[in-house]
Formats: sequence, structure tokens, C-alpha cells
Amino acid sequence: MIIFLYGDNDYLRQNKKQEIILKSQIKNNGFKPRVFDMENENAIYDFKDFITNQPIFDISKSAVIENLYLADATLLSKLLKSIVDDENIRVLISEEKAPTKNLNFLIKEPTHFFEFKKLSSRNFINFIKEEANSMNISIDDEAVRFLSDVYNGDSWGIHTELQKLSSFKNHISKEDLNKLNLSVAPDYWFAINGLKSQVFKNRIIAMEKIFSINEAPAKTFNILASQVKNKSEVMAKYDLMAKSGLLEYDEILIDFALSYV
Repeated sequence: MIIFLYGDNDYLRQNKKQEIILKSQIKNNGFKPRVFDMENENAIYDFKDFITNQPIFDISKSAVIENLYLADATLLSKLLKSIVDDENIRVLISEEKAPTKNLNFLIKEPTHFFEFKKLSSRNFINFIKEEANSMNISIDDEAVRFLSDVYNGDSWGIHTELQKLSSFKNHISKEDLNKLNLSVAPDYWFAINGLKSQVFKNRIIAMEKIFSINEAPAKTFNILASQVKNKSEVMAKYDLMAKSGLLEYDEILIDFALSYV
């Protein structure tokens, strides 16, 4: 049997992984699953031995594969397909990305597969309420909506924030959050458009917002360069200066904001 977890909601995916491992340990009298990290080039051969050899004890064999995509996909595919229907062998795999072509059977039956997507706005609000309740925190609806805007689907981030809040007090209001100086991250694309404003003040405000978001300056420059077609020669010179080490991309963005007309 193969259980495949995937998706960019790392928090929920990791929780599900730990839940499955714990159940496996209980079922096998405390025996932990064998871990095969494919970052080790010998791991795939150790895994082959694991699934072909008979267990010493009368227990179901249980394994966890880490770094799936670093292994030889052809060989690993063959090995996994050989056990996909075997109820005596349970293999757990958790990855952020969906499987590559050779391994796409991992998101088809009879594999037991689960996708963990970033939560929608409504589901994220419900998630915040459930996490707060599990930590015995009472939280106002206005505070929940504000935290949803601040963390924008980041399950790990809101879990950590709620842990900190739980040590602060048992009831959290929007006013409490204001005291902690939490703020909603400015919209990245709106800020990029602000960099192209004809008004100097607006460009400076937009530049400050972009820097506060902590996006890679090179990424911002490339997006900006693709949008200001009338400045293609200027942007090409900027790019050359960055690649030759004369200017950093953050310095280029500052110069652009100061001089764009």
C-alpha cells in the first residue's frame, strides 16, 4: 500500500504525515517506520531490499520515503508499483509538488493520495477558529478576519502566531492585535503599478511597500522591465549594470523610482 501526500499547504500535510506515522507505530507495537531518504544514493537499493525481504517479526512493514524526486524515477517507479496493492507493506510519501510523469500513478488509484492546497479565504478563517479553539483561545470575529488578511493562507504562520498569542491572554480582540503592531502585507502587484506612477510621491511609497514585502529585487525588476515597454533601452542598461556588478537590483529599483517619468 502506498500513501502519497502532496501540495503546498505544508502545515496540514505534515500534520497528516505525523498522524499516519503515529497510527502505524500503534498498529506495529511501537515499531517506527523505516525511513529511506533518497538524497542518499544507496537508499533506493536499501528500499528494494526492504520490500523484498521477509520481516523478522510478524508485523506489517512500514516505511517513509523522503526526497522522492532525487531518486532514479524509472527504478523507483518499478519498485513502488510492485507493492501498490500489497496490504502487508505500507509506504508513506510526502512531497510539496505533484509527481513527475514516471510517478504519476501516485495520484491515481489504487494509491491512497491526498492533496493539501492553500486554503481558500473562507476555509482559512475556519482553520484559524479551529486552531484557536484547540489552544483554548477565545478570539473575536473581527480579530479572526484581520489575522486571515495578515497571514493570507499561511497555515504555519498563523499556527505560530496563535501559539504566541496563547501565552499572552485567553481572549483576543482586534484591539489586542493592534497593540502587537500586526499589519496586513501590502499588495505586491498594486505596488509594482505604483512604481510606474507619474507622481514622484506615489513611486516612493510604492518602492517602500515593495521592500517591506521582502520579494527578491531581481524578481521585481524583471516584472517591471516586462511592463515598461517604452523604457526597454533604459531597463536593458540597468540589467547590464546588475549583471556586471556595478549596481545591485535593489539600488536599481531605487534609482528607477527616483527618476521614472
